[in-house]
Amino acid sequence: MTTNQQTIKVLLQEIASPNPAYYPLQPASQQALATFEQRAIARGVPTGVTQQLVAFYQVANAFFYDSCLGFFTCDDELIFEWWEAKELWLSLMHMDVIRWSGGKFCVGDASNVSYSPAHEHDTLLALLTGCRDEIKEMEAAEPEPGDDF
Repeated sequence: MTTNQQTIKVLLQEIASPNPAYYPLQPASQQALATFEQRAIARGVPTGVTQQLVAFYQVANAFFYDSCLGFFTCDDELIFEWWEAKELWLSLMHMDVIRWSGGKFCVGDASNVSYSPAHEHDTLLALLTGCRDEIKEMEAAEPEPGDDF
């Protein structure tokens, strides 16, 4: 496991720490990874982006977390649904969409590539770090009066 993959694993374990059995880290199979890489190459996805995603999928394929992360499996064709616009659709959970667009990994929604410039990251690792920090901040916040959650 590379240093980058070890960092990804630690970040995802921190996110999943409230209930690690419910949020397992399952690596992608070699066949699924090969399918993803073939599709990425065929579409001309930048090599650096493909490498970052392969490193992620080797640690956690289809990782999800209730509040904002719902990564697709690496062999899901939905990832390339928006490729005509040169975007990769990586994750969908509730209203949050994670995509690669314009050279950045972004958190936004269906109609906004990102919620703000703070939700645009140069690397997938930086995006995961930002998501972890935002999740931990949200979970530490006091619930609003009348909030049933």
